[in-house]
Amino acid sequence: MANLDIGIAERQAQAGQRVRILVVAANPLKTQPLRLDEEVKEIQEALRRSRQRDNFQVNMRLAATPKDLRRALLDLEPQILHFSGHGAGAEGLVFVSDASAGAIYRSADGAVQSRSTAGDGVRYVNATTLANLLRLCDDHLECVVLNACYSDVQAEAIAAHVPYTIGMGDAVGDQAARQFSEGFYDAIGAGKSYEKAFEWGRVAIELDLADPAAALLPILKTQATRSSVPAAPVPNRPTSESELPQDTQSAEDVFDCGDAKQNKGDYRGAIADYTEAIRLKPDYIHAYAGRGLAFQELGEKEIAQKDLEYALLLPARTPDDYLGRGSAKFGLGDKEGAIADYTEAIRLKPDLALAYNNRGAAKAELEDKESAIADYTEAIRLKPDLALAYNNRGAAKAELEDKESAIADINEAIRLQPDLALAYNVRGYVKAVLEDNEGAIADYNEAIRLQPDLAIAYNGRGAAKVDLGDKEGAIADFNKTIHLQPDLAFAYFYRGAAKADLGDKKGAIADYNEAIRLQPDLALAYNNRGYTKADLGDKKGAIADYNEAIRLQPDLALAYNNRGLAKADLGDNKGAIADYNEAIRLQPDDALAYNNRGAEKADLGDNKGAIADYDEAIRLQADLAIAYFHRGLAKADLGDKKGAIADYSETIRLQPDYALAYNNRGVAKADLEDKGGALSDYRTAARLFRQQGDEENYCTVQDNIRALDSWISQLVAIFQGERRG
Repeated sequence: MANLDIGIAERQAQAGQRVRILVVAANPLKTQPLRLDEEVKEIQEALRRSRQRDNFQVNMRLAATPKDLRRALLDLEPQILHFSGHGAGAEGLVFVSDASAGAIYRSADGAVQSRSTAGDGVRYVNATTLANLLRLCDDHLECVVLNACYSDVQAEAIAAHVPYTIGMGDAVGDQAARQFSEGFYDAIGAGKSYEKAFEWGRVAIELDLADPAAALLPILKTQATRSSVPAAPVPNRPTSESELPQDTQSAEDVFDCGDAKQNKGDYRGAIADYTEAIRLKPDYIHAYAGRGLAFQELGEKEIAQKDLEYALLLPARTPDDYLGRGSAKFGLGDKEGAIADYTEAIRLKPDLALAYNNRGAAKAELEDKESAIADYTEAIRLKPDLALAYNNRGAAKAELEDKESAIADINEAIRLQPDLALAYNVRGYVKAVLEDNEGAIADYNEAIRLQPDLAIAYNGRGAAKVDLGDKEGAIADFNKTIHLQPDLAFAYFYRGAAKADLGDKKGAIADYNEAIRLQPDLALAYNNRGYTKADLGDKKGAIADYNEAIRLQPDLALAYNNRGLAKADLGDNKGAIADYNEAIRLQPDDALAYNNRGAEKADLGDNKGAIADYDEAIRLQADLAIAYFHRGLAKADLGDKKGAIADYSETIRLQPDYALAYNNRGVAKADLEDKGGALSDYRTAARLFRQQGDEENYCTVQDNIRALDSWISQLVAIFQGERRG
């Protein structure tokens, strides 16, 4: 028998033979995409860079079916078998089905499609079947690497027939899996033994990815002892009831603890409990779903997806199974599928309050708020102390503008569960909508105190601070939001708006760009980016952004209004008026749109039509200073100097630093021969222009002052001459 303590490369070289490695990869359509091509390249590169590169022969079977594996083992007789793809624990390793493999084609747009009608094209090979196959290769097969989630089940069975088998003790991220392969084959290429190469693979994860927890997921099982070297911290799932340790807590009790921690925002603690529940009950669908959702909240999306997808692979039989599977579908974005599973859970157990609550949450995501409220109400009827249902119903009512009833529900949620951070967050949102920003901030503060990593609470508090004028404080909150949840598009959007208000236009555009990258259908981000581009003088770029905002959200009145402004700046008065018309049609109480349309009518010489629009703007918003100013201009053009002065005076009352209003009132007074009053207004305008850094208008008003001073001097001289005469 070969001395396996010596590296295989050296042993084969002594025998004048090459090391035969078979890499089998499978990523069936409709399963989570994996970067298997990169893993294959990394294996090849690791061996190519070794001193004994010529001693290795790597053969690949990609998009492999079980038949491909069987035939390749016969044809190649490899010493090392490497499987890369998906694992489903006791269900088996995931291969491409024979029916699907023969039906794959590439469509005209380059997408990979399948003509198969055989489900999703997946074929599972369980541990027993795989062990029976590899038992027939005991004359040449020395090591099997199963680089797939939950593959320790298969590794345990294979280890009875193969000297060294490596599996994964739990869900493993794609990057960690590829890093293990790279480290393992670097060491094989360097002449290390299988046990040493295994350790090098682990170290590669820990060192290169700085992820010591993931480094413990690979498990080495040896044929001599059938032992693990050493076991991962996430316990292996037992393969039979007799292997289950005698625990005092049931899996359901531990799961409930995890749920309680999840509701409080203790996601790490929840994950630990869900993992223990899975150890106690290996086919616990709800625990896999809960753990996946907790990983999602922590931003660990890849590992979350693996847990959620695994939950879907397990057979659902009980109401709790359907409840858990519904949660998994919810986490994967399949809200309609989630509703179907929650409905089945309710059919099997009509008094299952949590199923009504969860179905309500899925309906709310699909914008069916009224039906969601009906489900939350039923959940509350069945379980009157279910705080989460009150919180969710309150959030749905807030979306339907039933603010007072919403706050009543959230207050009840807080009474039932005073440490429910989400309830304080929702109440803060409702208060902000009701323009009680100080009350909103108080609630956001409490949400953050209870759950310091609740990103949406920082985001909401930042928005309330913006409304109170605290832009710097708002940006600090948005920074914290982004640190906690880097993929929250609205945090970048709000931070961009705050930066724009503080004059940092380029910084604002950078934030809007990121918001759009994260959420390409966020119409408001295009609108705001367009407005900021217009401020920087890029009117055409602004119009392009407004066009996209309108394409995404055709009823966004603000985008029509802003596009009208940009068109007006480019001299397209009629195009601007058309946009203002649409803005008014969509939002008839938009005072600014009437004001802006009036300005365009005035530019086209229709001062009476302009005044009618200004009148409506003022009726809708009595403190809109710009509308009084514009109406004053129109009245002056029509010869109504006294009416113009009255409007300029109201403009100044509303906005005492409006320099141009003083200047124009001075002009009107001068036209009415009130030279002293005109001079006083000009001097105030000059002072304000100088303070505001408007040198061009400052110089213009100084000319007016000099002209009046000269006129007054001449008048005084004439008066004095008459007295002497």
